[in-house]
Amino acid sequence: MARRGNADIDKEAAIVFAQLSILERREDEFQKLINDMQLLLASIHSEKEELYAKSRALEAEKHPINWLPTELLMTIFLILSEFSRCDDEEVYRTVTAYHHPSVTVSHVCQRWRTIALSTPPLWANLSYRGIVWGAPFRCAFFQRSGTAALHFDYRHSHKVKVSQEKETISELLDDVCEIFERSRSITFHSLAPEAVEKVVGILNAPVRTFTNLHSLNLAIACTHPLFFNAMNLKERHQTRKDLDPHDVQPISAWIHLKNLELREIPLFNIPPQCLTNITTLKLNFPPRKVALRRTQTTAYELKMSELCHFLEFTPALEHLVLTNTVPLFDVFLYEDATTRTGPNTLMRPRVPLLHLKEFKWSYPFPGEVHWFITFFDIPALEILDIWAEERPQGRHGHCQILSPLDDLVAEASERRGLIDIPLLRLSLVQSFSDANTSSLLRRFVFPKLTKLELTNSDYMPGDGDPLPSLPRPEYIFRDPRLPHLTHLTLSHFDIPWRDGKAAAMMGYTPALTSLSLDTCTGARSLMERLQEQVVGTTEPGSQVLKRWRGVRVWPRLEALSFWGCGDIDIHDVRAVVAARNKGNDEERDQGSSNAPSNGTSLVVTGTTQLHGNKDEGMMERKIKPLRKPRRQNQRDVAPVFTAVEVCRPASVLYVRFGRCPLVTMEDAQTLKGLGVLDVVCDGEEIGIGASE
Repeated sequence: MARRGNADIDKEAAIVFAQLSILERREDEFQKLINDMQLLLASIHSEKEELYAKSRALEAEKHPINWLPTELLMTIFLILSEFSRCDDEEVYRTVTAYHHPSVTVSHVCQRWRTIALSTPPLWANLSYRGIVWGAPFRCAFFQRSGTAALHFDYRHSHKVKVSQEKETISELLDDVCEIFERSRSITFHSLAPEAVEKVVGILNAPVRTFTNLHSLNLAIACTHPLFFNAMNLKERHQTRKDLDPHDVQPISAWIHLKNLELREIPLFNIPPQCLTNITTLKLNFPPRKVALRRTQTTAYELKMSELCHFLEFTPALEHLVLTNTVPLFDVFLYEDATTRTGPNTLMRPRVPLLHLKEFKWSYPFPGEVHWFITFFDIPALEILDIWAEERPQGRHGHCQILSPLDDLVAEASERRGLIDIPLLRLSLVQSFSDANTSSLLRRFVFPKLTKLELTNSDYMPGDGDPLPSLPRPEYIFRDPRLPHLTHLTLSHFDIPWRDGKAAAMMGYTPALTSLSLDTCTGARSLMERLQEQVVGTTEPGSQVLKRWRGVRVWPRLEALSFWGCGDIDIHDVRAVVAARNKGNDEERDQGSSNAPSNGTSLVVTGTTQLHGNKDEGMMERKIKPLRKPRRQNQRDVAPVFTAVEVCRPASVLYVRFGRCPLVTMEDAQTLKGLGVLDVVCDGEEIGIGASE
């Protein structure tokens, strides 16, 4: 084959290059077309996504949950996150065992996740129950919480062994130690005193400041712990317990601490400088059956001398709660000094708690209540809640106190006399026997008492034993007259009518507006008394002699509540309501005021019961009023009911029924037709038009 020349090769190459140029131009044109198509396709996809999002938004608008504004959803999420700090372990495990509420709401939808991640306080609840989150999980919460104040909550779990808990807590505290200062509240309950000692050490470190801390709750969650491996808790307490309150200056690092709760932890492990602004103090130190020996240094027992000294550092205290706590009474007041008090007897002045408004105490013995309260000056006390314990046979002496001083306590208690609490408004007394109820308040004077709750705690449902009889007011109070009492609650009592106890209670409480009976027998007899009416006339000196009907007792009564009262039926309640509401309705319909004026008295001529057919004349014994105290404030005088109040008693507007077998929902509805505005039966409110 002949070899081609260069001219032929160049000619053919030119043709190839021309063809390539044409193909490249065509390729560029097609690529441009493809790019345009891709852009068009992308715009179609984008528009499609927008339409899909809009369709989903339109569909979501059908559901009311999506009508809520973002601010309201944030509030709901924050409330839900508080379940992680629930005291009930079962509730905690139900809600947060596997999914923390903050994590749960952030995985519902895109909107909720956006709201959750932009709400730092939602991630500020660090709650543990014996099982500690892994390090990545904790870091995620720390980062998402931002600078929000933290709520640290650790509580032991009965499903976790103590040895395992020690290791878990050590790992946890090493991780969160640096962020403790951001905490607004710290709750730490552990079975191991060593773990609590480590937390207390962090709190007492001088280089740390807790300016955000408002609430502190520390507990060794076992009864009468031993401090073999946590002796620092006792040594720190021994070092500080003799400090003078006047020499201690408050520190700014704890200036916002308001609530303090301690259980089985020696008191002075909390720096005294941090107690200045405390307003709520809760203590839990179960008493020991046998006093500790002096040589037993690994245990701690709360003493009255230490408690009084501790309270001297809390001048702003408003609420004091002692739960299952009775201190060992090892101290006396200076005013108790006699020839029998030796040089080794501890003496001290009263502790001024000038701002204390509420005092709750569970399981003291009746004799200890007066002895304890006399150690304090509490002029502003408004609420007194006592749950008295029945004295066991094995407990010696007058109070829980060292036996050599027992006789001295009895003498000193008598010399301290009555306690006058002028501002007390609410008194709740729960006792295990009527004897305790009768002796508990005899040494107190409550001139302004407005609410009273008496509970017999010895009653057990289903035991078949009869309820104890309600004590007479004279046995409960030194001065049974309660002219300002407006709310009375009786629980687990028999209310006998024949022996006059109920009648005496009515006579001593003329201003009562609300009566609540919980699991009481004899309530039906009480209802019959409330139905009774008086027939009155204007004074003979007036120009027109008019005859009126009024109620005999409690003319201001407006509310009735019955819980578990087996002998109450609707006929008794209807009769009471009719006696007090019917007359007022008739007067309003007439449009005139026929009742006597304030200056006109009533002449009682008899009584009428609405379920009877005629008036029955009754001659009742007149009760001579008790002598007034020599120094009685004019404001403390019992209210005088005018003729208008007697003839125009207040209407019964509120009635509650719960677990009353003789009252049905249909029965309760009939009270609406008698003018009762608010009727609730077994938790269900009856509408206004229910009786129509």
